[in-house]
Amino acid sequence: MASTLGARSLNLPTSSKTTQTATSSLIPLSQSPSCTRGNPPKLASTPARRQLSLPTTRISATLFSAPKPPSDSGPNKVQELCVYEINERDRGSPAYLRLSQKEVNSLGDLVPFSNKLYSGNLEKRVGITAGICVLIQHVPERGGDRYEAIYSFYFGDYGHVSVQGAYLTYEDSYLAVTGGSGIFEGVYGQVKLQQIVFPFKIFYTFYLKGIPNLPKELLGTPVPPSPTVEPTPAAKAAEPHAAVKNYTN
Repeated sequence: MASTLGARSLNLPTSSKTTQTATSSLIPLSQSPSCTRGNPPKLASTPARRQLSLPTTRISATLFSAPKPPSDSGPNKVQELCVYEINERDRGSPAYLRLSQKEVNSLGDLVPFSNKLYSGNLEKRVGITAGICVLIQHVPERGGDRYEAIYSFYFGDYGHVSVQGAYLTYEDSYLAVTGGSGIFEGVYGQVKLQQIVFPFKIFYTFYLKGIPNLPKELLGTPVPPSPTVEPTPAAKAAEPHAAVKNYTN
């Protein structure tokens, strides 16, 4: 009686048809005609599923695409700059500051230095080098030393380039270009150091990136390095036509 009243008060049907519908809705999924054991229900094969896979395909193609080759223009353009560093024995350079009283070079010895810079063709005085080397290892079997060097190349009004890295006195070595000023602002790359006569003649080849085209005054066909190379008399005298403007001295 109470259940009948409750059903009437809620306006719910009380027919057996309703009961049958409610009972069928409780049939376990495994006994459903459309889902038998071992045969999972098939999901709808619709264009929407294929559309969902498209972004994944595009992302994978992006992640595993082959790198682009370096460009010969823009920030990836490599510019070569060759200069000679020549110690003319007129600047009190280098100064060797020994850490100990040992007769051989030892770890921690300091070598501040400053030498003159000439263009690769030896026709212009361009400035100076200035920096310091710290001895890391004496290598007697190679007849030389390994230094950690931090120094700069000054080019008068053009600005300067700073470098850092291993400086080997017994073979060619490479240093990192760490920055610059003037036309060299934002520069990066590396420089090859070729020891000609230690510590009096060194030939450098810069491989520079990240800067505009270098001025022609700093370029030119370099003279092949050898112990006998010398700047032209005009460059050595820093005559106006054989020196960059306001060259660093």
